[in-house]
Amino acid sequence: MAKEATLTGTEKLAAAVLAVAVVNYLSVRLSGFPFAYCWLSPVTTTLYRDWGLVILYGVSAYIVFQLFRRGMAQALGGTLIFIAIIELPRLADAVFRLGGSCG
Repeated sequence: MAKEATLTGTEKLAAAVLAVAVVNYLSVRLSGFPFAYCWLSPVTTTLYRDWGLVILYGVSAYIVFQLFRRGMAQALGGTLIFIAIIELPRLADAVFRLGGSCG
């Protein structure tokens, strides 16, 4: 018999985010209310404001460390992570707000 495949933690997280995104998309299309954006925005905004700068400093230190070690590929990867962190609020707005309104 075939071995049953179980989902790992990362796969479960990805499935949960995908399910929330699909339900949020349907909610915006049917009623114009992006529930995921409206309900999670206060929490995620606070987390990003409190920890975003700290994480950016850590990524910056990693980039400088890799440049001193002459690890250009790792420094480039760190730079891409740095840019992704800066663009995270705009990406979340585009993915979860979808032109809907909380009011």
